[in-house]
Amino acid sequence: MVNKSVETAKNEWNNATSRRKRTLDFDDVMNHAVERLVLTLSQRSHRLRKKPAQAHHEGDRRSGAGKVKEYLDVDEPNYTGFIHWVNTTFRSV
Repeated sequence: MVNKSVETAKNEWNNATSRRKRTLDFDDVMNHAVERLVLTLSQRSHRLRKKPAQAHHEGDRRSGAGKVKEYLDVDEPNYTGFIHWVNTTFRSV
């Protein structure tokens, strides 16, 4: 009877230890996810503070119209140059 009680206590201890470990592992995963989210949001906030979004898009629209004229509204359109300009200009957006 004593052996059975000791064995039961060991099993309960092992189960509790296993649950605590899983809880700590889950907590680590959640902390990592929160850190990534905070980093992403701080980077987004930094980008938005650098230049107001509307002004940024207005400038892109104006410069884009100028680039279309420069590259495409000519006797010999330069499609490769225009595509290169688009890729380098809007890569970080």
